[in-house]
Amino acid sequence: MTAPPALQDVYGVPIPPGRPLAQGRHADLLTLGEVRGQVAKVYLAPPPPAQAQKVEELVKVPPHPDVARRLVWPLAALYGPNRQLAGLLLPLLPPQQFQGVRALLRADTRRRSFPEADWPFAVRVGRELALAFAELHAAGHHMGDVRPEHALVSDAGEVRLVGADDYALHLAGRDFAGPVASAEYLPPERQRVGSATGAGADAESDAFGLAVLLFELLLGRHPYAGIQARGAAPGPGGAIAAGLFVDAPQAGPGRRTAPGEWPFAALPPAVQALFVQAFAVPVVPRPSPETWAAALGALAAELVPCARRAGHWQVPGLPCPSCAAEREGPAPSSGEDVTARVQRLWNDVQRVVAPPPSPPVAPVIEAPPLPPLPLALPDKPRGLNHRQQLQLLTWTLRVAVLAALMLGVGLVQRSVLAGLVVPALIVFALTLGRRFAVDWDGLIDRYERWEHDLVRGLLPRRGPQQRYRRAVRRRRAEVKTELAARVAQREELRERYHVENAAALHLREQQALEQRRAHLLSLSAGGSLEALLGRWRERSRQDYLRQQQLSSSGVPGVGPRELGLAVAQGIRTALDVTAERVRALPAPLGRELLAWRRGLEDFFQFDPGAVPRAELNAVQQRGQQHLGDEIETFERAVHAYTNARWDRHEAEISRQLGVVEREIEQYKKALSELRAIKV
Repeated sequence: MTAPPALQDVYGVPIPPGRPLAQGRHADLLTLGEVRGQVAKVYLAPPPPAQAQKVEELVKVPPHPDVARRLVWPLAALYGPNRQLAGLLLPLLPPQQFQGVRALLRADTRRRSFPEADWPFAVRVGRELALAFAELHAAGHHMGDVRPEHALVSDAGEVRLVGADDYALHLAGRDFAGPVASAEYLPPERQRVGSATGAGADAESDAFGLAVLLFELLLGRHPYAGIQARGAAPGPGGAIAAGLFVDAPQAGPGRRTAPGEWPFAALPPAVQALFVQAFAVPVVPRPSPETWAAALGALAAELVPCARRAGHWQVPGLPCPSCAAEREGPAPSSGEDVTARVQRLWNDVQRVVAPPPSPPVAPVIEAPPLPPLPLALPDKPRGLNHRQQLQLLTWTLRVAVLAALMLGVGLVQRSVLAGLVVPALIVFALTLGRRFAVDWDGLIDRYERWEHDLVRGLLPRRGPQQRYRRAVRRRRAEVKTELAARVAQREELRERYHVENAAALHLREQQALEQRRAHLLSLSAGGSLEALLGRWRERSRQDYLRQQQLSSSGVPGVGPRELGLAVAQGIRTALDVTAERVRALPAPLGRELLAWRRGLEDFFQFDPGAVPRAELNAVQQRGQQHLGDEIETFERAVHAYTNARWDRHEAEISRQLGVVEREIEQYKKALSELRAIKV
């Protein structure tokens, strides 16, 4: 997303942009800092004078009452530093509730964005969309550039039209055309003029685009997308211009719908007739939005649940579209016997009664007390121990040193009184002498070090007391290490309890079986075959994109100058349009090219008949063998599950905890005894 310019309102007050919300073909949507409930639509490039004048008139006029409920009308214009139009201020719809209607047009995106959406939901959205078009026309406006990006839908099926500045509007007595139009929703009469211009929008043009959107909503495919028997498949613009409606009563030879798509025959005859009328060549008055709203309201009232499959819907007396697509799809099921066998095994799994919730703290099964831990020490020698010997030698040395000093002074001075001076000086140094500058502490420390070294040298090193002392200290270290190991083992057992208690083990095993069951059902539905078809589908899609040549008349907003810029980046076909290559192009051109490629990918239809029969047979044979092996493995796992005792791990952990607790007590007592031994 490009950096937004400095924005300001009509009075010159700065408008600080916030975080990005979405990207469009010509603009970015940004939040507005601390402002709630509003969003800024910032153009990627300054609009041309005619478009700028339309936007100026648009913000001056309040929305018509007929469109105020379903059309998001701009609040004000935004300007750049040079007072050039830079964007619009819009009310913000909750992004958690509203998404682009494009997500409903294809089965894969519908499952991701609207997982609860079914066929009745799509029909209701189609009716709301038709009513929105009707109200737009009643106010004197036309959409002109009909495309899914101009409609949002909520989880409840509410529809809001957005992008009013791209519409063909009637404002202040004047008609303003839209900037561009999309080829996928442009009627044949405007395809001949060219899709790069938004001029010529009227009610008939909107009626065609609305019919295409409704067809995609109801059947999940573009009405002009099909399998081409011979030659290169056309793009949407070429197919519409040539009138190649696939489900037309007199469809051209060599063109058909792809296997696995929803059949046109699943729609009631009245709705089929409206689509035929909308896509007829030569052009006849197309059904109005009001006509579509009435027809879709009647269709919503007719839909009933399918008698064969839950979640499927159909019109009474007509085929269920989902069932028909599954029967005619390229990945046929390997038989109901596999599904039934898997379901019987799963019923056995569901009959197993889950164990009650386990206590949050691991229970401890008390073990019998253990005998005192052997200290494993040699016999204690008689006489003074090491510590007592050390103290005796230390004090003997001190008395000898003091006596020697006193004797030496007494002999020199020939006076007993002089000999008492030495102890008096020592007492003075240790008390009042500390206040003087003499480093008495250093003197005392040096004496203590000398005394320590001398005493250690006088002690015997290999005597029985020393051997006993080393044995006690070594045994203390061993008992400490063993005690730490027992404490760590206790914590490990407590952690194991949280993942191996009865309730947790039961749940984990059940989830593993559920994954195996889903995998089996995927294999029984042709999972290996689908992988093969996926590879061929991708190969065919790339061939189709390679055949779509880039031209100045095929992409909205692409003229000769823009075409030259694209060719300079190596973009000549739709396959060449990649995110890396368009990054070097101006943002509006790059996004138009990406939208062109996305529209072609949505339009593309895959022909499973292109896959060689030998590859299909080989994959199916390997798939059947693999499926049989997987079912046997699943059956053994279910048997082990149904005969398992879920509390056995929990009881074993509790028993081990009891033993470890007793061992910890045993080692603590032994360590206490070792510490009490004075050595």
